[in-house]
Amino acid sequence: MKLNIIAIAALTIFSFKLSPSQAHTIENSTTLQAVASDRNEIEYENLPNAVKISFEGSEYSDWKIGRAYEVDTDGFVLYEISISNGNDARIITYDADGNRMG
Repeated sequence: MKLNIIAIAALTIFSFKLSPSQAHTIENSTTLQAVASDRNEIEYENLPNAVKISFEGSEYSDWKIGRAYEVDTDGFVLYEISISNGNDARIITYDADGNRMG
């Protein structure tokens, strides 16, 4: 399970930093779909309160929020928030209790 979480985070970050056409290729790969088959986009407002409080208290709170995802990996749920600040972009991952992962 821990290996799956690491694989999801690595693939997500890698695909986020590529050009849109390269990211599209990776997101459609069988490997990524098999690893992250339960990754669902959700509205930021629908994130658990603990996740929103943690993010809003972080050093990234003034960055632009892109998309938010709920990722279920073998029953362990993580929440990803894609953010950007100028040319810098990141994906911040939290568990349901608002603890930052990675």
